Amino acid sequence: MISLEELIEMDKQSIINLSERIQKSKDELSHTAGKFYYFHVALGAKAIKERDFDLAKKNFNICAEVDSFLVKNYNSRLFDYGLNNVCYALLSDNEPLLQSYSQLRYHRGEYAEYSMDEMVAMGETPIWCNTMQMLISKDIEGVERNLNIIETKILKRAQKKGSSVPIDYEFYKALLTGNKAKMEDILETLLSPKFHKKRTANLVIAQYLSMPALGYAKLAWRYGFEVEVKSKLVPQELLPIKPLDKYDVPYDFLIER
Repeated sequence: MISLEELIEMDKQSIINLSERIQKSKDELSHTAGKFYYFHVALGAKAIKERDFDLAKKNFNICAEVDSFLVKNYNSRLFDYGLNNVCYALLSDNEPLLQSYSQLRYHRGEYAEYSMDEMVAMGETPIWCNTMQMLISKDIEGVERNLNIIETKILKRAQKKGSSVPIDYEFYKALLTGNKAKMEDILETLLSPKFHKKRTANLVIAQYLSMPALGYAKLAWRYGFEVEVKSKLVPQELLPIKPLDKYDVPYDFLIER
């Protein structure tokens, strides 16, 4: 397996080249902006490794900026599968951006037969990201509505197939009821080798953080539940809500959106 530093070095020249191409043609953005995202995830992980948690926040903030850019400009459907994206955004502590992020939705269009809100109402995959968005904005009514959809549509389908209750649902319920001990138990489960390997897909990044466990722990702290998790993959220094004085955005295409 390559090291984190090797991964970053491999991507660095690609990012430089992409930046130059984007200056010549904005059409490049729809296909390449995601590369900027994963580059800054790696830089954020490196900052965690070096215990520079402010730098980690800056890089995760750029990840959230890239997500916002893709949804607003290209109607990206990243919220169909991007639960970890929402978790990285949470780690930035950039409250104005987070509130804007919580309102992002894709709409009916060329690559979307239904809008994100319609998909959520049907109990389809974006309901997980949307529930996180509701939790970020503290729209408790919206969270309760989504959990009801999960219970009546997703859990019933899971029971028919003999599947277990999604652990994410269990966490959201524990958060709403203020059950700190249950939240900590769920976080420990998410950090088990089985879940950690499955949910933190990049094996290099997975050496330094665990998603969505880290994002869920951060969410608990946002609600005043100072959960404790004894794992280097959930660095305690990232859990308190401490916005930075300034968040730099190094790419013109993000600033101009």
